[in-house]
Amino acid sequence: MAGAVKDTNTPLIRERLAALGYSVVVGPVLPDDPRAISRAVQEASASGFGLVALTGGIGAEDKDCTGEGIRVACGEVFTADVLDFQPGTGRHVRQAVSVWRGAWGRQWS
Repeated sequence: MAGAVKDTNTPLIRERLAALGYSVVVGPVLPDDPRAISRAVQEASASGFGLVALTGGIGAEDKDCTGEGIRVACGEVFTADVLDFQPGTGRHVRQAVSVWRGAWGRQWS
């Protein structure tokens, strides 16, 4: 599904972070593959980026694997459900859409 859905998140996030004084570098659109997502997060970390924001693939469908990629890259993650679904309804195979947070090289704060 990478690139199949119009990305409206990136321009908004870039604009908001820049307004707060952050230097923003937009990375590539990644495939729906936890290994590719994990590699991209690890490469960004190794390149010195202090924040990596991933905006897609956090839904309740079976193709949504961004969280799994973050878990592989960071080991420990924090998740919070933001929208509940009934598995088996439409394309939903998970119970919720979640926000994922991972950290590398730092203690949780």
